[in-house]
Amino acid sequence: MTRYITEAALVGYHPGNSSTSRSDADYSISGGEFRDFSITGRLRDVKDTASVTIQNNQGVYSDHIRIGDRVEVFERAGSSSDTTGYGQGGYGVGPYGGGDTRRWTGMISSIDIDGHGSTIYSLSFKLEDFGGGIMGMRRINRVFENTPIAGDGGIINEILEAECPELNTAQLPDISQPASVFLNGDVVLDVVAGLALRAGYVLKTVGKDVLAVNSNTLTPAFVVTNEDVGVPQIKIRSSGMVNDLQLIGGTAHDEEELSAQTTVDGYQRVTKSDKIVYQIQTRKDSLSRVEIWTKRDMDSDDDLVVRLQYDDGGSPVDVGSRSSDIAQRTLSQEFVSEDDWTTFIMPEHTNPEPLPWLIIEAGGDTGHDIGINTASGNPGVIPHYPYDIVVDVDDVESAEKYRRRDDVMSDDSLKTFDAANGAAEASIARTNQPDTALQTTLESPRAHALETGDVMRFDWPDVRAVGDYLIEEKQEEYAGSAVNASVSLVPVDSIPG
Repeated sequence: MTRYITEAALVGYHPGNSSTSRSDADYSISGGEFRDFSITGRLRDVKDTASVTIQNNQGVYSDHIRIGDRVEVFERAGSSSDTTGYGQGGYGVGPYGGGDTRRWTGMISSIDIDGHGSTIYSLSFKLEDFGGGIMGMRRINRVFENTPIAGDGGIINEILEAECPELNTAQLPDISQPASVFLNGDVVLDVVAGLALRAGYVLKTVGKDVLAVNSNTLTPAFVVTNEDVGVPQIKIRSSGMVNDLQLIGGTAHDEEELSAQTTVDGYQRVTKSDKIVYQIQTRKDSLSRVEIWTKRDMDSDDDLVVRLQYDDGGSPVDVGSRSSDIAQRTLSQEFVSEDDWTTFIMPEHTNPEPLPWLIIEAGGDTGHDIGINTASGNPGVIPHYPYDIVVDVDDVESAEKYRRRDDVMSDDSLKTFDAANGAAEASIARTNQPDTALQTTLESPRAHALETGDVMRFDWPDVRAVGDYLIEEKQEEYAGSAVNASVSLVPVDSIPG
């Protein structure tokens, strides 16, 4: 059954206009000006999209519609007999039988302007959902170690509040499961969607709100009858299926315990000329980082330098020559701890022998204090060595049922074993079963009212459609006052929980 409305309208807001009031909009396009209009809603890490073609006589909209505009889609009531409530909350609050309903929020991603003769034009533009679009064009550089995935102080909340202030995180649930991620220019959408899925949640955006729905608590809206949907089609595919996975992560680091000096009960000043020289023992051919106990002189503008030289008969090869260094790292004074460990991330290098020397000095004559053990005279130092992270995860039950299917993936942002193992387990949980999709049209008013993330229960064994299915994609096509809808669903039990 086709759903009927009186009219649809697009209301546009330029970047910088954060209002949600229609009276503050920068432009409005009535449904009578539409030539083609469709919305495809998707769940998880794929953004919703929409495409619109409108009349543009005399180029009236050419200077108004811009890339990055936020566009609200409103519907006006359909026939008085069609009064099924449409959704909940700020979006979809109006019933079909009365009042305007804010139906969808998107952001314009591309525009095509076509001329026909000298006076008549059409304008086409594509949109992506506002939340997914914002997250998809932002990147993040940050480190989180053993931090809850979501909630106050959680990774997802911290990322979105810092990088996507246009979005609201108030409706995100508390996800106490800890995770460690090392982000270096990663796309925000990929990061937050992956973290949510790792904890058994599916990410969803509604307007400016970011939501995460727990797959373990999904319940069906109703048991499907022949009146609710059209003829279903089931598609089962093995492409992308993996049940034996090797994940190659980034480079982690661990303490070089043989050379660590953690007892500090005094200080020694280092300057450009007064240096601390300390020989360390390494088990690897490089150091990833060196922690030094420092006490910054607040009146000093001097940098602090850690240098590494190889051994030459019981002493550094040439303390006074930086050109003889294997590696060195300089920190400006604002990054020197006032009375704590200061971390020096060492550049890539290779130690020619296992007993190199550390040289600690300042960049000027004032310098800073270095913590020492007064009994031994050794500085407070914790060297760290690097090692590559590789984890193997398999699903024996899946391999026995569908044959073993191998894959190797790499993600150098995973810099702890727990982070890599968690990512590998989350990945294999998504790929250890054949992809199953149920596709059908929506016919009844209650079926039309469902959105991505909602669940329908099927009991049609003849077409292998039995159990609860999650709407992963919904496509709606507007043709005048008629709205036709089709959906693609996946089994709820195929979502990692």
